Amino acid sequence: MFTTLISPAQAESIIGENIAATSDEMIALEHSWGRVLRAPVVADRDFPPFHRATMDGYLSREPLRVGQTYEVRGALLAGHSMMPLSSQCPVEVATGASLSDADVHLAPYEWTNKKADGRIEVLQPTMAGQFIHAQGSDATKGDVLLTAGQLMGAGEIAIAASAGASNLRVAAKARIALLTTGNEVVPHETVPEPWQIRGSHAPMLRAILHAGFYQNITSRHVGDDLQESINALVELRGLADIILITGGISAGARDFVREAACSLWGAPLYHGIAQKPGKPMAFWNGPPAVFALPGNPLSVLATFSRYVIPSLCRMEGRECRTQFLTISSTQAAHAHLALLLPVKASNGACQIFSNSGNLIAARGVCGVVEIPPRNAMMPPSPARAFYPYQFPSP
Repeated sequence: MFTTLISPAQAESIIGENIAATSDEMIALEHSWGRVLRAPVVADRDFPPFHRATMDGYLSREPLRVGQTYEVRGALLAGHSMMPLSSQCPVEVATGASLSDADVHLAPYEWTNKKADGRIEVLQPTMAGQFIHAQGSDATKGDVLLTAGQLMGAGEIAIAASAGASNLRVAAKARIALLTTGNEVVPHETVPEPWQIRGSHAPMLRAILHAGFYQNITSRHVGDDLQESINALVELRGLADIILITGGISAGARDFVREAACSLWGAPLYHGIAQKPGKPMAFWNGPPAVFALPGNPLSVLATFSRYVIPSLCRMEGRECRTQFLTISSTQAAHAHLALLLPVKASNGACQIFSNSGNLIAARGVCGVVEIPPRNAMMPPSPARAFYPYQFPSP
């Protein structure tokens, strides 16, 4: 085991070539925040659908001249049908009012002085079309407003609503199964015996997944037992698109995850990555796809951030961008292994700490920085890929 280690980039490539896209589903527009479109949203009319005033003021067919006074006749309000304009007298106009013509003159209130008799004096010259949002100037009927692959946020939801898209075709969210392992692990809400520890993997991963709008999550825990592990995987493979296993994947005498998974899916596509922590990580393409992560809590966070979050994004067809931060503390690179180190970030710089066994030091952790192997001390520098453990937000 681990005789041939692959690089993190090779592991990512193998996952990408073997991970299946999720299906489509229709959802109501108001539930689409953070979801990924699978079908475009097309304009069902021009945007804006009419020539509209963008300022409150006075509207005229002819230029409104500085120093001249005008009698105002009538008012043009938002939500009312268009009215013809007189060539002699301006009308009062409200922001958002529909206009029959874009080639008109609008003097905002601030450009006028209203007399006691109701007439107005113009203080600044007007230009035809100024303060007019012309029909179709943003988009015309039939234009694609939102493309497939678009991550829906507030602006995208507003655009879809304006186009009358009350239901959207989006990427379905993957069903996820969490399988934690270990005889020493008990539920976090219980009081452990002196030789036991509370399980932190499932609460941590469930919280991150819920933040990414993954709701269909099944959790199971097994002890260090081969048949118990097989039975759990048999149950979970029918309930999930992705199975995440934590612990039991190393080379210990009581590590049964590989044997259990191999009994169902054959040999893993890889088992062992030239990285620290997370060297024993393994992957099966299933179905369902299986990620076996090492058991240390910060190792789980590091490998989940580096491989699982990008994979879930890929399944939905959305991009999971890495960031580039300046490293504010000197960190020795490993001669042969990539380092996946937890980081705390502030103002574009990140501070690294390398003790993956120190769970308490995880306070303030916001992601993982990957440091390539090399025989040198790494001074503060940019251009280091940073993997936030949160899913990309709209």
